Amino acid sequence: MSLKFQGWGLSASEAEVALFALKGFQVAKIARLRGLASGTVRSRLRQVYAKAGVNSRSMLLALFFDDLLEYDVLYDEVGLATTHAALRLGCEPTASCG
Repeated sequence: MSLKFQGWGLSASEAEVALFALKGFQVAKIARLRGLASGTVRSRLRQVYAKAGVNSRSMLLALFFDDLLEYDVLYDEVGLATTHAALRLGCEPTASCG
């Protein structure tokens, strides 16, 4: 998780707010825990979303689920295996997606 945060260029405060958001904390609770105004938390979340290339908490969470699913193997109707990563790249099951 921290590697993604670093890759997006999140500040320490943005990363902490993002982590609380990913854990399901509401804005008001994050504000209390961090000693910030709710508006500041919302602003930090908007900054996180922009840096991550998403526009909502659910989309941010989906980025982490994608990593978990990356190596799950799927089988098509003729039994050829592929991965979610290959599917996201638009690769055919028999093609190399190196």
